[in-house]
Amino acid sequence: MKTIILALFVGCLFGIDAAAAPSLSVAKVSGRAGGTVKLPIAFDPGSDPVASIQFSLLLPPSVSTISVSAGPVMTAVGKSVGAARKGDVWTFIVYGVRNQNKLEKGSLLTATVKIASGTAAGVLAVPVSRASYSSALGEAIVGGVNADGEVQVVR
Repeated sequence: MKTIILALFVGCLFGIDAAAAPSLSVAKVSGRAGGTVKLPIAFDPGSDPVASIQFSLLLPPSVSTISVSAGPVMTAVGKSVGAARKGDVWTFIVYGVRNQNKLEKGSLLTATVKIASGTAAGVLAVPVSRASYSSALGEAIVGGVNADGEVQVVR
């Protein structure tokens, strides 16, 4: 028993996490100025039973929102997605009516955006922010490190 307690204490001291935390990963895509691009967003629940997610993408001024569609991870367990943009923040909520079904690893959703005409060639960062996760009981789950996306504007 003392060995287990000591191992847990040492793990806490050195930041060793016995369970992987949930995270999001936004793709790196390319497109032409004036065109649209699809930004796939993947989800990894780690070892947690995540039932709902809320997160935001910070959009550059030269990118406008078009649509969002549920991916296989959501449709497999009857989840819906809501999205709203305010300023440069596009916020998404992944939820279910009964909210009991946990989300598995894979393609969560696809966000479609338009690159403004006249946008110079280069990389436009699309970082993830304010990600929060909850269990089927509504308990908060601490998230891990998310992978930001980008849109490479090409000629």
